Amino acid sequence: MASGSKVTGAAKATILPTAEPQVSKDQTARVYEIDPLRDPRWNELVRRHPHGSVFHSPSWLNALRVTYGYVPVVISTCAFNVP
Repeated sequence: MASGSKVTGAAKATILPTAEPQVSKDQTARVYEIDPLRDPRWNELVRRHPHGSVFHSPSWLNALRVTYGYVPVVISTCAFNVP
């Protein structure tokens, strides 16, 4: 989904732009599923990123979880022990 793409109804999704991992064609990239409500790296990324907003924050994601049952997930190429 492209940045700013429309989603069902009036909702709008914004994906933070990130650099593409440098992987040659004969390699595969390992990806990790991260819980943005528990992993402190997510809040730090949102805080530092020029396009980060309150709508990316753990507090907002938790409000969506509590209100609508939404389960936030972040996909990353950084392992859990990598800052």
